[in-house]
Amino acid sequence: MKSRFGAKNPRSLILRFHVQTAGVSLTAQQPLNNVARVSYQVLSAVLGGAQSIHADAYDEALCVPTELSSLTALRTQQILQHETRVTHTVDPLGGSYFLESLTFDLEKKMESLLEEIDRIGGIVKATDKGWIHREIADAAYAFQRTVESGEQLIVGVNCFQIEDEVLPIALFEVPETLAIQEAKLARIKKERDAASVEKALSDIARACEQGKNLMDVIVDAVPARMTEGEITGVLKRHYGTWNPPLF
Repeated sequence: MKSRFGAKNPRSLILRFHVQTAGVSLTAQQPLNNVARVSYQVLSAVLGGAQSIHADAYDEALCVPTELSSLTALRTQQILQHETRVTHTVDPLGGSYFLESLTFDLEKKMESLLEEIDRIGGIVKATDKGWIHREIADAAYAFQRTVESGEQLIVGVNCFQIEDEVLPIALFEVPETLAIQEAKLARIKKERDAASVEKALSDIARACEQGKNLMDVIVDAVPARMTEGEITGVLKRHYGTWNPPLF
């Protein structure tokens, strides 16, 4: 960050990263198998040194997570943290030839992608031109072909299927939860300090107009109990809504 982008703020030089488990790996077939998938993915993130992790719920291939599936995802992280003691070592896999080899290969691929993005003119131009979306779409298509051909085995999907499978879980029901969330939102808006909210919104709008970094001003605004909708509303009014190019 310092040599490539000239970063001067010490906070920007700290390597911190968040990991979310792979939602694309979740299957609608035999959805409880997703508990095992998410568990291994969370463990991988811990072994890789992630500072924070979001574990997907086992029913996300079917619906918005239920209370039970969300709790199971949370307990997955807590079991790893408190029962395996894997977090008590800074680098549990340090010195592993296999892991170092994988890291080296990944680094080379990343450097190749960064060079291609630089050639295009930067991440903004790469996005505007649809390059990012094409890369994602091509990778998804290539992976799907390996699944359909049987080269990549997915338990419950193209192997170890259950004929006439009966869904073993209850799905999320929108109406009741929507009413609960609307009531919570109404209470928050009623209890919070309106003047603080208006000031926070004005600070974000001013940062947009002056072309300043939005991260700090948005982080400072959150304690005013603003909603994501209010924050994105300001951004939309200033920047508009972006639509991906057709390709």
